[in-house]
Amino acid sequence: MTDTKVVIDKEYFDLELRFVSLVMEKSQKSLNEVLLSFTDFHERFELGLACADTPLWQKYLKEIPGQNISEVTYRTYLERHPYTFFNDKQFGCFSFHVMGDVVYIHFKNKDLPGVSPLSRERVSARIQDLTNMFAYIREEFPDAKTVRGRSWIYNLPSYCRLFPPEYVVNKEVETGDSDSIPAIPIWAQFLRYDGRRNRNFADTFLGNLQKFDIKNPREVFPCQVLKVETDIENFYRFYGV
Repeated sequence: MTDTKVVIDKEYFDLELRFVSLVMEKSQKSLNEVLLSFTDFHERFELGLACADTPLWQKYLKEIPGQNISEVTYRTYLERHPYTFFNDKQFGCFSFHVMGDVVYIHFKNKDLPGVSPLSRERVSARIQDLTNMFAYIREEFPDAKTVRGRSWIYNLPSYCRLFPPEYVVNKEVETGDSDSIPAIPIWAQFLRYDGRRNRNFADTFLGNLQKFDIKNPREVFPCQVLKVETDIENFYRFYGV
């Protein structure tokens, strides 16, 4: 499959900046703290989690004073867009990483341009992605015992239908303190497959900001981050590998 990188619309970043402004208004945190702990910009700039001291992040911060933060943010994203920081092995729209005996699943739209990767027409393609991935995992990571997921996307039936029932039957809402939110696992709900902002979710979110509480910043998001887990044998059996 050709790796077609989707360019994200500026509106997506502007939505996060609305949230940044509100968090700063309600807290004593610096702009740098809020950008690192309450947005996914470090991921969208493809800097990874430990980005605070990188030259690009420092350049981004230095350009903000006296300029339009929205314009600076989007320009930084576009300048960084062609680069890829991570080099994970990809199986269609899915990839994974392993920690100990636990496999963590990741999803990213790498499907054909203009096609929803979770549409009914693309179910067989996604099942094939996962079949190939778990055949590889079984061969290369024979000691793996558990599969875990953590994302807003487990709220979608169109995503959950791709997995063994045992994996998605008991979803747990992730809770956390008020000092941060989980970056891409929660912000990506506002992003459509074609890079445009998910307007329905965005409108709900903007309406919820009227009741924003700094003690519980996650509650304004339409979809919460869900955690799922099951024995890896359920995956092998489900995909027949």
